[in-house]
Formats: sequence, C-alpha cells, structure tokens
Amino acid sequence: MELIKLFFFGIWEIFQLLAPFMLIGLLLAGMLHVFIPRHVIQRLMGGKGLLSVITSAAIGIPLPICSCAVVPVSIELHRKGASKPSIMSFLITTPESGTDSIMITWGLLGPFMAIARPIASFFSALLAGSFAIGLLRDSDKKHVGEKEDSGCHNHGEECFDDERCVGIVQCFKRIWNYAFIKMADEIVFSLSVGLLLAGLIIVAFPDNLAMYGLEKGIIPMLIMLAVSVPLYICASASTPIAAALIVKGISPGAAMVFLLAGPATNVTTIAMLTRQFGGRFVRIYMACIIAGALISGYAFDYLLVLSGIHIIPTMSMDSHSFTGTFQWVSALLLIALMIWRFWNGAARTGLKDLYNNTFVLFSKKRISKT
Repeated sequence: MELIKLFFFGIWEIFQLLAPFMLIGLLLAGMLHVFIPRHVIQRLMGGKGLLSVITSAAIGIPLPICSCAVVPVSIELHRKGASKPSIMSFLITTPESGTDSIMITWGLLGPFMAIARPIASFFSALLAGSFAIGLLRDSDKKHVGEKEDSGCHNHGEECFDDERCVGIVQCFKRIWNYAFIKMADEIVFSLSVGLLLAGLIIVAFPDNLAMYGLEKGIIPMLIMLAVSVPLYICASASTPIAAALIVKGISPGAAMVFLLAGPATNVTTIAMLTRQFGGRFVRIYMACIIAGALISGYAFDYLLVLSGIHIIPTMSMDSHSFTGTFQWVSALLLIALMIWRFWNGAARTGLKDLYNNTFVLFSKKRISKT
C-alpha cells in the first residue's frame, strides 16, 4: 500500500511541477506555427554549405515535432530544395528539443540543464551535417519518391503555415487549434506514459544507484543508449523519466544521453529514413546521434564538476505560495485538456503510435492508417 501511495504521489508531484511549463510550451508552439511562414523555412534551409546546416539545426530547436512526425516534414522540405546535410541537422534538433520540452526541463531540472539540452542537440546536428556535407551526394534523389506512411500522426506536416491570419481573433483561433488540439493530441499520450514510467522508477529503483556502479562513466551512458535508441519516446515525455533517474543516482550526463538519443531515434524512423534517403544517410545520422549524445553526456558531467553546479531535480511543489497555487491551477487545466483530447481520439492515436514505434521490434505487422 505504501508503494502504491508513493507511486501516485510521485506522479502527482511531477505533474504539478511540469503543468505550467507544458501549457506555456504548447502556447509558444502555436505561436511559432502561426507566425513563421513555410516559405521562409524552405529558403533558409535551401543552401548547400555549413551555414545552411547551422541554420537548419537552429530552426529545429524550438519546433515541437516528434521523431516520426518530423520525417514527412523533412521529405517535403527536401522536395522543395533543402539539401540533405540541412535535412539531417533538422532531423536531429527537431525531435530532441522543442519549446514544450525546454520549458519542462527548466521546471524539473533547472535552467542550466534546460539551456544545455538544446546546445547539446545543436552540437549533434552540426556534427551530423558536417559529415553529411563531405560524405553525401545531394544530387542523388532516387530515394525521395512517394510520401512514406509513417504510421504516426501527421501533425508535424502542418508545423509551418503560409496562410496569414487577419485580426487578433483569427490568430488566437489558429494558435489555439494548433497548440491545444493538434499538438496536444500528439503529446498527451506519450506524456502520460512518461509520467507512469517516472513513477515506476521512483518506486522500483533503489535510492542510490551509485552502489551498483551506475552513477557515472560509460556504463550508464551505454545503458541509456541501449534503452533509448530502438524505442519511441518524445522529448517532453522523456524529461520526467530523466528527472526520476537523476534522483535515483544516475549522473546528469547519463540522463542527457537519454534525453538526446531517445527522442531522436526509434526503429520506425530508422526504417522510414532508410527508404527515403538511403542507407549511407541513416548510418551517418545514427552514428552522429550516438557520438553526439555520448560526447555531450561526458562534457556535461565534466562541466558540472568544473563549475560546481549540481543538478537537483525539483520533485516537490511549494504549496503555500502564489507559485504553488499557480501550479495547482495549471495542473487542473492540463488534466482537463488531457481528458478532452483523450475523449476526442488522442488515446487511440497514441496507442497506434506506441504499437508502430515499439512493438514493431517484435512484429512486422503495422496498424493501418486510419
């Protein structure tokens, strides 16, 4: 009984802490969707050199698109003139980061890790794009044919919008529709799974993983890679899991590896990219994600030692202040949003995504697109 209480209490505490940051992140995502035209993105990503890679990586950082939804976006951008190195860097930063996940990281893990996370993602993208410039021939377009069925939600295809809104009311409606309907449908199921896993870690894992040699070093980082690379978990949902792992004794660097590799890879994305861009593209993509995650994890741990900064996850709320009241109100609003979107089909979409991105490891069957 005590374990059950601890499980649900841990989930509720984390949920209250992340709720205001999630709502703010969704709002920012809606504003990005409405106010950044598609043609601007296509023009910025159309170059062939390092500057285009840097620009594409920077563009992907604030965009809240998951690893499977980013593939059709990338295919469309490539058809419109974006180079393969630019696409590769975009494919890395976009699922690894986003306005929603950055805000949640700030709330649970503090500003230092919230800033370090997109910087590490940018480094991995720059590494991959640089190798792609030298090793890929962008003129080879034989793999980019008909649009691939991702088996996932397709909200990512609507991330950029060329239609201009006229008036405050129309802009608000479009921001609301994208942020709290389309984006919420994409996130709420995986966020629920992430919270459940975080609660399970709090209950099931021993309080000091350092006793088992998992505090720091290459072993916990490799374990994080082995768990995160084949499975699907979005950037927002991975954050409470990382916070719970740090509480149990995993180093922030190992948690950073999980935060980078988990959202950027899964077996479905790998298969889709191989079909669309070829095996060499995917080998560079995967190698740079793994190398970038490990280098970033080591560098982050080393930086923490040098600076004397400690990453202490915030796992409890201040219930006797304005901040605590704001967290309560935000949590209730987020619960209402999740119930509303689950009622309108987000649960079915999430279950289909979970099947196509996880159980495809054990079966070649795919749920047909509805």
